[in-house]
Amino acid sequence: SQDLTRVQLEVLKLMYQKEEHSSIYFIADTAQSIYPHSWLVKGRSFTTIGFDMTGKSNSLTKNYRTTTQIAQAAYSLIEKDENIIDDENYVKPSLIDRQGSYPVYRWFWQPQEELISVTEEIQNTLIKRYDYKDIVIIAKNRNQLSKAKEYLDKLGVPCNIITKIESDFESNVVKLLTMHSIKGLEFKVVFIIGLNKGLVPFISYQNIDDESVQMSNDRKLLYVGMTRASELLYLSSSGNPSPFIKEINHNFIKINKIGRAS
Repeated sequence: SQDLTRVQLEVLKLMYQKEEHSSIYFIADTAQSIYPHSWLVKGRSFTTIGFDMTGKSNSLTKNYRTTTQIAQAAYSLIEKDENIIDDENYVKPSLIDRQGSYPVYRWFWQPQEELISVTEEIQNTLIKRYDYKDIVIIAKNRNQLSKAKEYLDKLGVPCNIITKIESDFESNVVKLLTMHSIKGLEFKVVFIIGLNKGLVPFISYQNIDDESVQMSNDRKLLYVGMTRASELLYLSSSGNPSPFIKEINHNFIKINKIGRAS
């Protein structure tokens, strides 16, 4: 429900027939609200549109999808964002004891080096433990995915860019999706590439309040991408890294600066 607009929520309210046997049930996670048109953000609650939730709500705090290590890294990114944690709908997550590897962050001089590294990691290491379909590469925009596909194709890694038209998730190929498209999905191995300054976050507003909200939205967007990984998570940048990389608690990630000047 965190992505619903006010109009959509109002329509649901109009559709609801209040009878003794009837009910309406909302599930929401404001930490995953990544669209500016969403109503249940900026402190707005269900009561602002006439839904009385008094004594009728439960908090679901445990994330069973990912490992403790990935969850710790992801939560550390958002835990100091007041726009997120001060929202009355925000529920602080509690970790389950599911141990795994710490996420890996790698920095490169050039985007070409970044893409070669990702491709070689898949071909030389991951494919020994996983099928191609267990792996996804995420980026902020589709142009980044197109360039990634070029390198995967060159090194013989089967892959497919997922779109609204092309949405084959069953084939044994590496999937490539934008950060917005990955929402609601999960994969055993997740690569998030192109975490560069000026792109993540991408600020288009001049007003400082709007800029703060957009920063929070992109922070949540990265958080959503990170929590799509159920076993392994790789983050990477080329050139100037995203300021979000510094915000992730470095006790929860392995940092490898392996880029070469060219």
